[in-house]
Amino acid sequence: MDAKDITEEVPELKGGALPVIWGLQLELLEEYRKIEQLPPWPLNLDLRNDQEMMKDFIARVTEELAESYEALENGDMDNAKEELADALHFLVEALIYTAPYDKVVFAYTPNTITGIIKDMLVGNYHNNIVEWFWETTYHLNIARNNLRNKKWKQTQVLAQKREFLKNMMKGLHSLINGFQLWGMSEADIFEIYYKKNRINWFRIKSKY
Repeated sequence: MDAKDITEEVPELKGGALPVIWGLQLELLEEYRKIEQLPPWPLNLDLRNDQEMMKDFIARVTEELAESYEALENGDMDNAKEELADALHFLVEALIYTAPYDKVVFAYTPNTITGIIKDMLVGNYHNNIVEWFWETTYHLNIARNNLRNKKWKQTQVLAQKREFLKNMMKGLHSLINGFQLWGMSEADIFEIYYKKNRINWFRIKSKY
């Protein structure tokens, strides 16, 4: 099953896409918590185990970005967009586990809470597709590095939480802004997210 199989009408956006996406992802995450036996959110990013979980979430995002670029290289634009929808899912999930919505949104400046994705689409942030994928991956991996504990460190180290959230938002900014290279609007981004959301609900209910 893929996005082409979703025939239901995509809801009309009233306000910005991000708060709607956030709410839909919260509902989905409640189910995935049961499947993956995940802890409640937010995580305590000063703790080693919580940092390891967050690093895994970020790795899921960068893996989907790599799969998207691979599909693009193979000329499969539809699959490339679907993999990007997966990346957006995992990134919002990671942000949910980072902090409450208002705190996450206010880490981005300038911001209008309902129109933050629209804000992120302004300007020519990326020159080409390769730059887009690399820039997004770069910011997310710097965010991982702000979680200072390492498996080989015997002393627990506090996270650089302010820098972590800042770099996570840079990653979101980069991901969202890059959609303009494909001529996508805020509504287009919401559409690919929504269809993937429906696919994930189908997979949960069918015990995929």
